[in-house]
Amino acid sequence: MKKRSIHSIPMVVVSVVLIVFSLLSVVMIPASAAGLTLLGDVNEDGIVKVNDAKLTLRQSMGLAITGSFNEKNADWDNDGKVSITDSRNILRYALGLQKYPAWYKGEDATEKWPTERPSDNPTEWPTEAPTDTPDYSDRATFYEEYKSPDTGRILKDVWICKGCNKRLDRSGNCLTEGCKYYDEHKNPVLYCQQCGLPKGNGVGYCPGPPVNDYICPNCGELVKKGTCHHNCKNNIITTCPYCRNELINGVCYEPGCSHYMKKVG
Repeated sequence: MKKRSIHSIPMVVVSVVLIVFSLLSVVMIPASAAGLTLLGDVNEDGIVKVNDAKLTLRQSMGLAITGSFNEKNADWDNDGKVSITDSRNILRYALGLQKYPAWYKGEDATEKWPTERPSDNPTEWPTEAPTDTPDYSDRATFYEEYKSPDTGRILKDVWICKGCNKRLDRSGNCLTEGCKYYDEHKNPVLYCQQCGLPKGNGVGYCPGPPVNDYICPNCGELVKKGTCHHNCKNNIITTCPYCRNELINGVCYEPGCSHYMKKVG
């Protein structure tokens, strides 16, 4: 029998080491892959944004969520549940106000901030408008955060008018007189948004929705809380509230009126 050469022993050792490392790599691949999850990235788009915090908040409050939601990535404090505190921490991280928690050892837990902000002025961070709300992009820009130039307050999830840089109201209307997007008929202070009549008392005016149910003293009709009551027989409109010209059978025939050839009231 031939004796094994002493020079072949190191080769055997090297071979054994390579085999061991190969086996270890196979075993460690799933754990490494699991570490690729990004804490705070609840919608799994590869980056932590303010929208992730919003989704986490909705989840913690039991509200409906469209699209995917990774609860593991939402559990910022690693307590096994999704809470409002988690959404706040994700928001702070997305805004660059804090870093990852000490317990998180994922491959993405770096010392860097999540993104480079264009500036320290939130008014320069326009974002995509949420898909579950009305779209006013024809006349305004959506901001998840906006610093008011008048008060310095940080406004959340607002539409800012492209014409005057003022905030739209809840119905998406610009209320700044003189702005090209301003429509006085959509100003709830001047006109009732239910019946379209100017606010006030008397024939042709709307007194506004009542705060309680009541029986109309003029016609005896039950008027429900929050419902505009402008069709009372004792409040018949004879004058167009938009141009102040006389109506004919409830229709305005003034050519220059915005309600020309339309039935009013």
